[in-house]
Amino acid sequence: MQLLIAVVHNKLHQHDDVLSYTEVCCLQAERTWQNPAFAYAKSSEQGWPNLRSISTATQLQFDEETFANAIQKLHASIFGGISFSSYRPFMFQGEVYVSYAMSVYDRSLNLTESSTNSHKHRNQTTGLSKVDVDRKRLVSIFAFAQPLLHRSEPICCDKNWGWVVLHDNLYIVYTALPCLSIFQFDPSDQLGARFIAASCILQSAAQHLGIQTGLDMVDVRISGHPVPWQQEGIILLLVHNNWRKQGGSKHWAVLVATGNFSVTAISSKPILSYVDFILYNRAVQNVIAIGSYHYYRSHNSLRVLYGDGDRYAAWADIDMNEVSWVTVSDNMHSRVDEHNSSQLGDRLGSITQNEYHGTHKWR
Repeated sequence: MQLLIAVVHNKLHQHDDVLSYTEVCCLQAERTWQNPAFAYAKSSEQGWPNLRSISTATQLQFDEETFANAIQKLHASIFGGISFSSYRPFMFQGEVYVSYAMSVYDRSLNLTESSTNSHKHRNQTTGLSKVDVDRKRLVSIFAFAQPLLHRSEPICCDKNWGWVVLHDNLYIVYTALPCLSIFQFDPSDQLGARFIAASCILQSAAQHLGIQTGLDMVDVRISGHPVPWQQEGIILLLVHNNWRKQGGSKHWAVLVATGNFSVTAISSKPILSYVDFILYNRAVQNVIAIGSYHYYRSHNSLRVLYGDGDRYAAWADIDMNEVSWVTVSDNMHSRVDEHNSSQLGDRLGSITQNEYHGTHKWR
């Protein structure tokens, strides 16, 4: 079980070049097969989400008709055929949405089989739902075809996408390193999203950057949804490696230029690490699961909301003035136009099913 807490801006006000708010929509989720809880919180005088002011939470429920239609469309088992995890909220066109990982069990499968073999009998995908804030209901279920980019060998975990609104359109940061791949949400596309751009850091450069930053460029996963950075046309996103390989969770900061969609810088070391930010000795496996993060331009500070050791919700305030960056220059990139090429897919850095189950046993 993993406790997550995430905040999304519900009412925004522009003041002195800083985005502040008087009310935020707060979503708390557990990485079990439960729906997220919904609550409100007020901001502090400094503009931070004030998690000590959270109202009584209400668990969100799916509309019955919505859920029944999804069962039918996805050919899922009627009993326990769809499960959701890792809910994370974002705003789009004035509405609150949540993204999540989905496991879809086909109705032809025997769901009583041992859980150790369950990965062979399910289709893992990513989805999103719109939240009816007044009714506290999830009123849609949209599942994406996966993978969005073809690989020659099945991957293990095609999830943890970053969602960001640019120029009133909803974009997906599908992968970040060593290849940055960008899609635009498009329900009319057979995949659910249209390929926009991709750029890969050259192999030799990726190895060098890995040494400089300590970030292994294999199985790099996105931590929560990107946010606007202090410079126009730049977004900030956090990434992490498989925590089992690291002995615990570590998260790096990455800057991405949205004009040509390329990585421009990586923090020289993790900005959030289990070594410094796990608070309790009873923490399980030293896991830090990021729910959301919020950048404040006037302070050049980042507030990160996260689940602490599968037991607690916590937050960390990070002074971004203290973060040193390793520059990723233009000549380190190669542009990729053929998004259907398995060559691109195989360089995305996601580990395969066999690699994952090997590391899973390592714990």
